[in-house]
Amino acid sequence: MRKYLHINLRDRSVHTKNCTARRSSASAGTSSPRPCSDSERPKVDPLDPENPLIFSAGPFAGTNFSNANRISVGCKSPLTGGIKEANSGGTFGFALGQLETAGLTLYGTASEWWWSVSPRTAAVTYESAAPYMARATTRRPH
Repeated sequence: MRKYLHINLRDRSVHTKNCTARRSSASAGTSSPRPCSDSERPKVDPLDPENPLIFSAGPFAGTNFSNANRISVGCKSPLTGGIKEANSGGTFGFALGQLETAGLTLYGTASEWWWSVSPRTAAVTYESAAPYMARATTRRPH
């Protein structure tokens, strides 16, 4: 059974919801509109920090099936007001599948830069990103 994480960035709380195989593939497949439309804030302004940002992996994420490890990222569009999504490859979908996680939704904004860690245990912990911020702003010479 996979889980779905609802993460509030403001207070760093995490609400975990267990998904059955059928619910996992229907609501957190490689498509984010369903979790977004099921959100408790469907009428939120697209540019509001409370606009949920949804990361959703497919039902076969974490396996070696071809194209099974793609990730969808979705939210309410500021251009159209509709629910839009983008798809991506890489290792994020594979990692979510390995952690038996169908996806996650981020709510609100954080007051400081931090990053989330969930190694092996799939427990969400938070660590300051301050040591890495100097690296992100340092320009490389051409």
